Amino acid sequence: MPRKKSTRKKKSNNKSIVIQEYYQPVWIDIHNDFHDEINDAYLVKSKEFRKKILLKIKDEFNDSDNSNQYNLLRDATVEIESEFERVLSEHSVFYWLHIYRRIAPYLVEELGNNTHEETVIVVRSHLEQAIYKYGQLSKDDDYALSSDVEFTDILGGMLYQSIKKRLPKSKIEQYASKIREEKQWILTSFSMKSIVEIYYMEGIAYQYWYLLAKMRAIGKNIIASIDDSGTINEFRTDEQEYLIESFDSRNSANSPSFGMTSNVGTFVVSQIKDNTNTIFCAMMNSMRYELSSFGYQGVSAKFSPNYIPFFINGDLFYESHKYLEAKFKRKFKFGLFEFCQLIKILSNMSLSSDIFSNLKNVSKNNARLMFIYHNFQRGYKVYSIDRNEIKSSIIDGLNRLNKKGSSKTSSLELQLDNILDFITLREGGQSNIGIWSNGPKPILIESCGKYILEYSSIYYMFKNLFYGLRNYDSNNKKGFEFEDSLCEVLRREGFDVILDSFIIKKGDLKREIDAGVRLNDKLYLFECKCFERPLNFDIGNIETLNHRMEELDKKLTQADTLIDFVIENKTGDNYDFSWAKDISSYVVSSYTEWIWSIDERLWSSDKGIPRIVSVYEVLKLLRSAKEL
Repeated sequence: MPRKKSTRKKKSNNKSIVIQEYYQPVWIDIHNDFHDEINDAYLVKSKEFRKKILLKIKDEFNDSDNSNQYNLLRDATVEIESEFERVLSEHSVFYWLHIYRRIAPYLVEELGNNTHEETVIVVRSHLEQAIYKYGQLSKDDDYALSSDVEFTDILGGMLYQSIKKRLPKSKIEQYASKIREEKQWILTSFSMKSIVEIYYMEGIAYQYWYLLAKMRAIGKNIIASIDDSGTINEFRTDEQEYLIESFDSRNSANSPSFGMTSNVGTFVVSQIKDNTNTIFCAMMNSMRYELSSFGYQGVSAKFSPNYIPFFINGDLFYESHKYLEAKFKRKFKFGLFEFCQLIKILSNMSLSSDIFSNLKNVSKNNARLMFIYHNFQRGYKVYSIDRNEIKSSIIDGLNRLNKKGSSKTSSLELQLDNILDFITLREGGQSNIGIWSNGPKPILIESCGKYILEYSSIYYMFKNLFYGLRNYDSNNKKGFEFEDSLCEVLRREGFDVILDSFIIKKGDLKREIDAGVRLNDKLYLFECKCFERPLNFDIGNIETLNHRMEELDKKLTQADTLIDFVIENKTGDNYDFSWAKDISSYVVSSYTEWIWSIDERLWSSDKGIPRIVSVYEVLKLLRSAKEL
C-alpha cells in the first residue's frame, strides 16, 4: 500500500499492489503531492494534541500518588475520544473503513518509541473501534456503486485527474467503462483532506495507546512524571524493567496460533481437523508475511496482504464452553451452539465471491492470487441486501450444512433474529462500543440498506463472547475443562501425563493433583488456576492487578505445599514417586500472567520461565527440559 515515503522504514522488498484498484493512482498522487501535510498531521499534530492535554494536568500529576496519576490519565483518554468524535463524525462508517483498510498496517518509527507489530494491531483496533462508535450509520452520500455515478465524480473528481496524467485521451473512456462495469463500491465526496485526516486519526490512536501504556505502567507501581514536552517519563528499577520485558515477551510468544483463551478463562487449543468444524476469520498481517510464507509461488510471492487466514475450531470452542450453555441462553436469548453454527455460515459466505465465476482462461496461480487478494486484503465485504435477504442467505447456508450431514439439528432458524441483533452494529447501538476495551467488535454493520460483513472481527467476538455473564459456574466446571485441555495438549505433544485430576492418598492424608508429568526421573506437578481476567487488566487497573496477584499468590502457596507433601511422602496408598529425583510444582493459568517480583519463589530454575505459567509456557518448559 502507498504510505508516507520518507518517514517509513521498509519491511519487505515489495510493497506494491499486485492487482490494480480504482483508488491507487489517487492515493499515490496524494502521498506524493501532500507528503508534508500528511506527516505534519500524523506526527506533529497528533503529538501536539497529546502535549496539550498532558500539560494541563502536569503539576497535579507530578504531585500525586500512583492512584491519582492513573485516574488523571484515564480522564485524559476521554479527551482523546472527543477528538476521535470530532473528526470521524464527519463521514459514514463505510467511508472511513474504506479508506483505512486501504492503508497498510504498520506504524512509522518516528511516531514513538514502540511501533512494534503488537502495537500496530492495538493502535489500529483503537481507531477502528472509534470509527464504529463515531462514524455515521445513516449517511450514504459519501460513497456509491461505480455504475451509479459519473466517472468524473469518483473520489471527488480526483480519479479523473489522476487518470488524465497517466493515460492518453483515447484510453480514458475505456478505463471509465471498465470501472462502471465492475460495479464496485467507490467514494464520491472525497478530497485529499480525508487522507490527511485518517493519518491524523492514526496518530491520535497511537497517542491513545501511549496513555493506556503509561496507565499500565503506573498500575504496576512504576514512578512516572510529565515533563514540559508533554512526555510521560517512567523511572523503572532494574527489577521492574526485567519484569515488564518478561511479561511483554512471554505475552507476545503466546500467540493466537497456539490457542485462544475466552474472557471466562477457558482455553481452546488451535486445532483444525476438518472443514466441517472450521470457522474462517482474518487476522491483521502486522508482521507483513508474504504469500511465499503460505506456499504461494510465482511473480507475486512477495506480496503481503493486509490480513492473513485464521481459523477457529467451532466444535472445540463449543465443547469447551458447553458448561455455560444454560446460563448463556438465559442471558442472551439464544444458544451457544446456534451462535457457533451461524458464525460458521457467515464465515463461509465471506469466502465466496462472484468475481471467480467470471474467470476464464486464468492460470491456477493467478486464480489463487485473486482469491487470496479478494478475501484477505480488506477483512470485510459489503452486501447490498436487507435483513430478510441476509436471513434467507443464512438459512440457505444452514440447509447446505444439513444436506452434507455436517451439522447436528439446532434451533438456529428460530433464534436467528436474536443472534443477528447481538452481532450487528446498527443505529442506537454505537454507544455500547468501547475504544480502550476494543469491544464489542461487530461482525455485521447495518447501514442504509447494506451490510458490511466484518470477518476480521470474528476471532475477537469469540474471545470476548461471555462478557456480561454472571454467576455462571458455581460448580467450577471451567476448572475441570481447563485441566482436561492442559492434559490433552501435553499428551498430544508426547509427554507422559501420569496424573490427571488425581487424588493421591497416604493414610488419612490426601492431596489433589490437577496434572502431573513424568520426564525421566523428574516429576512436574501442575496446579491449574482458571479465572476471569477483567477487561481493565489491560489498562493496568490497580485494584484488578492487586486482586489478581493475591489470588495467584494463594495458588502458588498451594503448589508449594503440594511439593512439600510429595517430597515428604514419595509413596502412598495409590501412588509411587520413589523414582523421582527432582520434583517441581507450577501454577498454570489460561493467560500469560503478570509476575510482580523477581523473588526466586516466583521463578523456575530457567529464569526466563516463571512458576506461574500459561499452557504455552508449560510446553516451553517441558520441551526445554526434554532437550537437556
